[in-house]
Amino acid sequence: MYIRNNFGVMTENQQDKFVSLEAKVRVLIEKFEAEVEKNKELNAKISEVEMKLHDLTVEKDKLQSEYDSLKLVKSLNLNEEQAKAERDRLRLMVKKIDKCISLIK
Repeated sequence: MYIRNNFGVMTENQQDKFVSLEAKVRVLIEKFEAEVEKNKELNAKISEVEMKLHDLTVEKDKLQSEYDSLKLVKSLNLNEEQAKAERDRLRLMVKKIDKCISLIK
């Protein structure tokens, strides 16, 4: 089969080169389509990872808030224990003072 060009009929050598070029273009198109599909898959994975990152960030913030609350509760418990110890110490001092006053009378 001969293809006509502006200068006349293509030679067999030109026709072989044309067929070879056409095959190479088809291969390039197939590779391009494969890369487009791969790009779509990678973009989907990126979206999935971004959603997981967002979820983990929210969870981290929640856990950080809970941790801060626990630290606050723990510090309040220590203060209550210290207050109780101070009240006990003050009661003991009042008893000693009352005892001293009764001895003076």
